[in-house]
Amino acid sequence: MVIPRMLSTMFTTTFTTTFTAMFAAVFAAIVAAVLAGCKIEIQVPEGGSVASVSGAYTCQAGQHCEIGVHDVYFDETFIAQPSPGYEFLLWKKAPLRLCGGKADSCPLNTTGFPGNDNLLAFLESDTSFYLEPVFRKTVAGEYKLEYRESDRPRVIDSNGRTIGSYLGVSEYGSPWDIQVNFKGLPDNYTLSVLLTGSAPLPPDFYHADIAYFGEACEDRFNPMALTLPNRGFDKTRVYMRSPIKLYIPDPNGRTSTRSYKKFWESGSLNCGRSSTPEMRDRVHPLLPTNLELHFPLTVEGTDIVIFQDPQLVF
Repeated sequence: MVIPRMLSTMFTTTFTTTFTAMFAAVFAAIVAAVLAGCKIEIQVPEGGSVASVSGAYTCQAGQHCEIGVHDVYFDETFIAQPSPGYEFLLWKKAPLRLCGGKADSCPLNTTGFPGNDNLLAFLESDTSFYLEPVFRKTVAGEYKLEYRESDRPRVIDSNGRTIGSYLGVSEYGSPWDIQVNFKGLPDNYTLSVLLTGSAPLPPDFYHADIAYFGEACEDRFNPMALTLPNRGFDKTRVYMRSPIKLYIPDPNGRTSTRSYKKFWESGSLNCGRSSTPEMRDRVHPLLPTNLELHFPLTVEGTDIVIFQDPQLVF
């Protein structure tokens, strides 16, 4: 049978159009199936960037980057790169956050998923997982926190950082005494958290009386801990200017007696000029640390939770 040229052209055109539409629909379905999968969302705060060792992925400060994970061949290791003047502390720990609490590189891969139905279900879902570094500004001469293993439970902050070991109730009735350590210093230091009114302050406990011999309550004015001339001084206690300004006594510093009109911070953490006349106290030089308190603090293996409270005294 001979198909007239016009009918033949119409048939060919109709077939081609139909086939093209069908192919497009099938291709779209295939692409959708391939692209279905979980996502890694990288959230980068001020102070650095995140990159994969392979160089395939980079996310700068202030950016929110998304990586689709579609198969069982994803294999990347991510590193946090602090900017000058900052340090990387750890990957933030929270629900659906990857590598939470780790202080080094973060390897992520799906190569071990085959054979594990639960992992494959995650891979095939549209669940978002998060990777978020924690950076902080550094201060010249500050001592670095160093956790040392002990038989006491760890104290962990809200970012997942281990800050020390729980010592329990002190002889002064403090519900929370925490042992902390610093690189290069053999001594164990004590950070005490008391609720105002819940326990008397011990006679050798100095919480927030930090003096500055300048007008701005700034670190460059060499903060000093103050004691009365007839009182002792605990060289292994942590002093707090604020939850993110914690000091220890200078291990090589010497106690001296000094007269001055002080600029000071009280338990309210406000800086202001003292209205008293010239004073004469013993002063103890302090040095900064990179220890910060991000509440709530939890004590591993217990139900103890230390919440931030305006009445907390350190």
